[in-house]
Amino acid sequence: MLEIQQALLEDSELEIAAAQAQLPPTVVGWVDDIAIPICATTPMKLLEMVQRTGERVITVTKKAGLTVNLDKGKTECVANFRGHGAPQMRKELFVDKGGKVALHPAEVQDDGSMELQVVGVYTHLGTCVGQDLNMKGEVHRRIGQAQSSHRLLQKSVFQNKRISKKTRFQLLESLVCTRLFYNIGVWGQLTPGLAKKLEHVMVGWFRQIAGDGFWNAETTKDEMFMQKWEIPTLQVRIAIAQLRFCIGAFHNAKDTVWEFIKLEADTSESSWFCLLREALVWFQTILPNKTPEGLDMQTITPQQLEDWFSGPKDPRKLICGSYFANIYYKNVWLRRSRRAT
Repeated sequence: MLEIQQALLEDSELEIAAAQAQLPPTVVGWVDDIAIPICATTPMKLLEMVQRTGERVITVTKKAGLTVNLDKGKTECVANFRGHGAPQMRKELFVDKGGKVALHPAEVQDDGSMELQVVGVYTHLGTCVGQDLNMKGEVHRRIGQAQSSHRLLQKSVFQNKRISKKTRFQLLESLVCTRLFYNIGVWGQLTPGLAKKLEHVMVGWFRQIAGDGFWNAETTKDEMFMQKWEIPTLQVRIAIAQLRFCIGAFHNAKDTVWEFIKLEADTSESSWFCLLREALVWFQTILPNKTPEGLDMQTITPQQLEDWFSGPKDPRKLICGSYFANIYYKNVWLRRSRRAT
């Protein structure tokens, strides 16, 4: 990975574009999976840079005795063209060239043609990345995967009345909800419609087990149903996942992922850090004695968060433990019911 990083730094066009975007060229890796974010000053230069980057990666890996798998679904590129000339570049790439970029890496001799497929959507480490930069495709994909798992176990497990409801709830959480909510901590802002759809699907599964749905004469509202059975809402699930991802990024990927988080927070009014603030407000509400005094979570900065995570009240063990999730079930519903009375 260090050699690939060095090869990226040798690209003067990338260096200029990265400086303008305040985005340092880097390689994000996980075991044998890598993602290489690049940018360019114009749509035309972006396509040229994709070609050069692909060639450099193949050259570096070949020297190490490795081969890049360019098959469909393995090594692919998601290109987002913006600015003057973007429509023409989309036509050239997807219509004229069939969505493929020819690669001719130096010092690598290959009898067959090497082509990098450019796609609109790519799944990296279980998360769908799309060129339109919204969550619609990812949410629909997750719902489909989770519904498939639910159907396989519906009769044998979730409708099996010889198993207690509590146990079936736990099996639903571990076998189905994990597919639906995997890695949601890195998701962007969900539209109200997508959030409602996600929660509706989840609550429907729990209602089938509890026998509480539209088929009854009286149906409990979703909020009261989740309160009764101590089921965390979608907002709480996302908040917990965001906090855990933030803790992990700070302590385990401070020089890469955390730097990207800070950079986006400094340059965008709709950054992931803005969503994190909502989760931090919720954390402070349920556990006020676990946060530093005088810290306003609604306006907290990345630097203040670093000071908190590096100080005596570092919430790492608390947030990453099961105790944290149980706090919500025991406390927040109780507080809401008291307000209602």
